[in-house]
Amino acid sequence: MDVSTRKLVVWITFLAIFAMSARVSVDHDTWWHLRAGEWMMEHRALLQTDPFSYTRSGENWRYPGWLVEAPMYLIYRYLGPGGLNLWTAVMVTLAFCFVWATLSGGAFLKAFVIVLAAAASGVYWAARPYLVTFVLAAIFLWILENYRWRRSPVSEKRLWLLPALMIVWANSHGGFAVGFILLGVYWFAELVRWISQKLAQNPRMTSNDPRLSVRNPLLHLTLIGLLLAIAVCINPSGPVMLVYPFKTVSVGALQDYIQEWQSPNFHLVSMQPFIWLLLATFAAVGISRKRLALTDFLLVGGFTYMSLLAGRNMALFALVAPPVLARHAAPIAESVGRRLGYRGLATSRPRRGQAVLNTILLCLLACSALIKAGMAFPLAANEEVFQETFPV
Repeated sequence: MDVSTRKLVVWITFLAIFAMSARVSVDHDTWWHLRAGEWMMEHRALLQTDPFSYTRSGENWRYPGWLVEAPMYLIYRYLGPGGLNLWTAVMVTLAFCFVWATLSGGAFLKAFVIVLAAAASGVYWAARPYLVTFVLAAIFLWILENYRWRRSPVSEKRLWLLPALMIVWANSHGGFAVGFILLGVYWFAELVRWISQKLAQNPRMTSNDPRLSVRNPLLHLTLIGLLLAIAVCINPSGPVMLVYPFKTVSVGALQDYIQEWQSPNFHLVSMQPFIWLLLATFAAVGISRKRLALTDFLLVGGFTYMSLLAGRNMALFALVAPPVLARHAAPIAESVGRRLGYRGLATSRPRRGQAVLNTILLCLLACSALIKAGMAFPLAANEEVFQETFPV
């Protein structure tokens, strides 16, 4: 496959994801985030106490979302719900751009895996601060995967971006705990590797032996973990925010009354792409001759467990499963391709007419995505019509 064909596949893939996510993104939670953002913009201050509830008025307000709620309100104020649709589509597409960078194999395999993952996560795309967790989880995964496989000075320097990103995350959404989970997976895998090498160490080996060089990654990840904890404390509520995720998951009403905190209902067609992605990952790992790494097992197993407990975690599973699936499916696809005599779709540059047709198709797909996202723009001019269309 030549460069032009590969680029075309990439463009079509991400335009397709943009089109998939450019839909009505307003859900029931969107409204109170918009109201909180409106209050902060009107009062030029951060919410510290609850000004909305009747029974809880004046109680401490410790929601880590101010950094997203205020911009969300400005988008809604000036662009209406269509602006929120576009914002959602951009955030989703951005997240999968980082996931794409972690994938192995050819462009067609990557495109298949990434679109399947998008379908699995699509059920929880909405205009909410949760989108920041979706994007930052993808960035954390990209940085950690890059460090895991390359161990270059550049990949090591990128690790130091994680604490800075955590400051943004802890002021945007309570899902910042996912960052610790991802780092913990890679840290634990390095710990196991270091212990196994210590146990198998030859007495003649010196401390400078390259086979013991894993110690440095373990120390780096430990230090990064400590810096992440410090970064969480940089927020209006201070160190109290460290326990926010634990308090949230301990609220029984979430599991009892809110669907996304309950186990997924796989009788719904919208939930089934998760099963497809999970089975595809199992099949690729089973057929592949590659050994399943501990890190990959922890990522897939851990986030599968979380997804089965709470449906909202299916979107996170759709971020961590594609690298594992693609890594094990790539040699399978290559072997099948050789047997079928496949040498790529294009061994030379496409003809002029084909290039023009491809460009037209890409433009049509992009326009359809923008039109789909902006369908709610006219409603922004008429608040009454909008409230009737999307009642609180």
